[in-house]
Amino acid sequence: MNCCGQHKRRDGSTEPASDRPERKILPDDPCVFCAYKHFHTARRLVQEYGYTAENRGDAVGELVLGAWHLWKTENIRLAEKVRDIRHKIEHRRESEVDWGPATDEFDLLIKAEASKK
Repeated sequence: MNCCGQHKRRDGSTEPASDRPERKILPDDPCVFCAYKHFHTARRLVQEYGYTAENRGDAVGELVLGAWHLWKTENIRLAEKVRDIRHKIEHRRESEVDWGPATDEFDLLIKAEASKK
């Protein structure tokens, strides 16, 4: 899935992402599409490869980025759910992680955002 394409360049312009000479999306730019990608990357990492040391760190990093993309939006509750999943993984409480509620909430959010375009 492509990003929303609405991120501004660091110089403030809004030219399409495909016209940019280099990557300009900042890690905390509000974007539910970016948050969705980071969340599901983390989910897939742990589902396919488990909670090995290296993989755990990669999943945690993806969850941090996903939460950053959400926290400046009206979706702060979802950002908190993503953060809570990250905390459980960091504290080695992976058996307590339930990806389902956040996955369902992301699905509804993405459907709503996609219908606006």
